[in-house]
Amino acid sequence: MTTTEELNAAAFKFVQGLAGDLSKDDLELPGFPDAVVRLHQDLADESKSVQDIVSQINSEPALDR
Repeated sequence: MTTTEELNAAAFKFVQGLAGDLSKDDLELPGFPDAVVRLHQDLADESKSVQDIVSQINSEPALDR
């Protein structure tokens, strides 16, 4: 079983690595796809059906995994 100390140590190690990566000048983060923004808007739109949402997801390669 994983202890709280082990989880904290793993989280700290992750944050240290992330901080190191962020301090490099050549770090490239992926863009936020417009499809995600449209999907978020459609999910909030009560007039959209489940089929509308599924069709939108299936039409976007970045989301259809």
